[in-house]
Amino acid sequence: MKMAYAPLNLCLELPEDSVTSLILEQPKFYYDFITDIYGQISGSSGTVYFSDTDSSFSMTKSAVLLSQFIPFETNQKPMLNALYAKMKKAAQDEEFFLSAHELSSQIETFIHSLAGRFDEEIIWDHPDDITLLLKAVSVRFFDKQPDLQSQVLDYMLACRGYLGKRLFITVNLRSYLGEQEAEALYRSVVLHKITMLCIENREYKHISHEKRLIIDEDLCVI
Repeated sequence: MKMAYAPLNLCLELPEDSVTSLILEQPKFYYDFITDIYGQISGSSGTVYFSDTDSSFSMTKSAVLLSQFIPFETNQKPMLNALYAKMKKAAQDEEFFLSAHELSSQIETFIHSLAGRFDEEIIWDHPDDITLLLKAVSVRFFDKQPDLQSQVLDYMLACRGYLGKRLFITVNLRSYLGEQEAEALYRSVVLHKITMLCIENREYKHISHEKRLIIDEDLCVI
């Protein structure tokens, strides 16, 4: 995958065998650059260009921008909807179909008996869609990892597996991770062949598995 920015004649490779750090030292350029990326993911046009060998690459469909790490929210609505859809499909497989049908019948019988205890006429929706049950018991991804780097890695893997995301862009992630924690995350990212671009507003100590590019206060590429 590649990133290009024509105003600075910049073309940057984003390989899977390393994590790319882009340090933007000028505050306004830093703000404008990230705003441009956010706009593209939201569906607008922009000047920061990302491409892949696959011509169907789309920022809206394929990229994730991570800028909030406190609190770090894994169970976002699009992710949960994708999880429910996959679990619903799995429930229709031969292995689970009979059990799902029996469970639906048991719920129906229980509610019917419970409603019979009341004088008023009680109605309800028939539990034909297992999605309603999954939401009722709050099925979700485990999000109680002991450290931020594990949470971020789990989130990226889930985004790739359930939403088809292929590019992960973080904003000032190194502000929240020590050197050892960042190295552990980068090592895992490379191991799982995740394409990751870390945008920072200052330079940190160079660590293993990191490829770095600096754009300084004068917008010189270093």
